[in-house]
Amino acid sequence: MRTWVVAVVASALGIAMGLSMAMARIAMRPWDGTPAGLTTSTEAAKVAPSGPQPKVVVPTTSYDFGLMDNSTPGRHDFVIRNEGDAILTLQKGDTTCKCTLAALDKTEVRPGESAVVTVEWHGRDFTGPYRQTAAVLTNDPTRHRVAFTVTGRITTTVKAVPSEVALSGLTAVTGREATVQLYCFKSEPFKIVGHECSDRATAGAFEVRVDPMPADQLASETGAKSGCLVHLTVKPGLPLGAFQQTITLKTNLASTPTVAIPVKGTVVGEIRIAGPMGWDPNTNSLNLGSLGLEEEIERSLTIFVHGPHAKDVRFEVLRREPELLEVQLGQNDTKGQLTRVPLTIRIPKSHKNKEPMDYSGSETAQPGTIVLGSNHPQAKELPIKVRFTIRK
Repeated sequence: MRTWVVAVVASALGIAMGLSMAMARIAMRPWDGTPAGLTTSTEAAKVAPSGPQPKVVVPTTSYDFGLMDNSTPGRHDFVIRNEGDAILTLQKGDTTCKCTLAALDKTEVRPGESAVVTVEWHGRDFTGPYRQTAAVLTNDPTRHRVAFTVTGRITTTVKAVPSEVALSGLTAVTGREATVQLYCFKSEPFKIVGHECSDRATAGAFEVRVDPMPADQLASETGAKSGCLVHLTVKPGLPLGAFQQTITLKTNLASTPTVAIPVKGTVVGEIRIAGPMGWDPNTNSLNLGSLGLEEEIERSLTIFVHGPHAKDVRFEVLRREPELLEVQLGQNDTKGQLTRVPLTIRIPKSHKNKEPMDYSGSETAQPGTIVLGSNHPQAKELPIKVRFTIRK
């Protein structure tokens, strides 16, 4: 019994003395986070073991690409020399985001020879200054890791300001003009040689005119070599409701043959549509959700017409896609300069004519469409989008 007690006491005293000595060493030389055996620099010199050893010598470990556009990757070759007396082995190490160690022309370097390390920088979808690093691992006992750094500033070949044109409060009888500034950062002459519209149905309502950019305005954009002013005019005649168009400008540059300018907005007037849950007045769209083959659905909306043309307005259904959609217009209810017209949209329960379909308006499916015609001078056509899916 006494022997057991003596052993426990001795162990406790040993642990206490060990902790005391460790605390004393920490107090005299605190740990800085560096792994044991290394200094705070992963590339600092260490004591080389005896015998023949390789020795890494790098003339430079950094390179500044300067100003470059994001359509062209930057590449630079660094050199590693072996000034030791044994074979130097190399292998790819870690890299930071968007920086790639593209190639090592050799993985073994004899004494007195050199290897080329190619570092590549990809600037796609990135603008602004950058600093990235790619590392090479070696068997040099005094320098196990060599980090190569590339820096610079990425800019687009052609920059559009603003990048998107948003127009709100347009009316069916008035137009609107917006100006987009195009800056080119290449030295070669820059020109707009043509354009096209993504939505050909409304292309006639959009006009494009290009003028040279004044010198003082060009000087306001750092690094720009040339530029132009693109005047976009939205002419009267667009249907009521939201619209979205993309103007694709064609350039003379091989690196940037096109520049896309999205244009969106809303056309308002004396006619508006109100509806229940699922109706979006900003996009003139009705969301019916998902239906089974044996389900039917019906929604009631109201067309409001204000102003001097309200008492004489008449509507008709011009077209519908798919034909599965049923559309019914009610009788006009006019009081003074306000007319209400009931509008019913229905997907009927008719199994023989229905099959699974997708008109959800997603990236892969177009919405259904109902187009109403009218004798109103501000709205010859009134498009309505209908979003729905029919499942098995």
